[in-house]
Amino acid sequence: MPLTTRHYEHRDADAVLRLYREAATWFEDVEVTRDFIVSSSERTDFRFIVAEDAGTLVGFIGALYYKGVGRAELGPIAVEGSKRSNGVGSALVKSMHRFLSGQGIARVTVKVKAGNKAAISFFLGQGFGHEAYLRRYTLKGEDVAELVAHI
Repeated sequence: MPLTTRHYEHRDADAVLRLYREAATWFEDVEVTRDFIVSSSERTDFRFIVAEDAGTLVGFIGALYYKGVGRAELGPIAVEGSKRSNGVGSALVKSMHRFLSGQGIARVTVKVKAGNKAAISFFLGQGFGHEAYLRRYTLKGEDVAELVAHI
């Protein structure tokens, strides 16, 4: 069965939480629980998309979007370690761009910790460009690169 992407369903919450925790080093230092994931998925201005490989959830991406102004911010995004560099992240970004475009979104940003060179390179490869460098942006004082794409 090939890789597929689809919209999040509540049955995905545990797998999304597992993937989030595996990649937590690269996310803002906040506590994310199953309830947080479920409540986020129920917001009218937020969307999760998940990726499955042979029926197993191997990645997810989220986006907070503002229809009234045509803008969105991606994040979080996580892909199972053994599936990285296999097109999962690209499929998630493309699926999210399709969804956002259908919502009238034209401008998408993503914030990436400056030390996460692999993620920055990934997003540059997805058509994002550098927009800003935010010094001491996180609670821990880490710098963040903000990237932008027009869809």
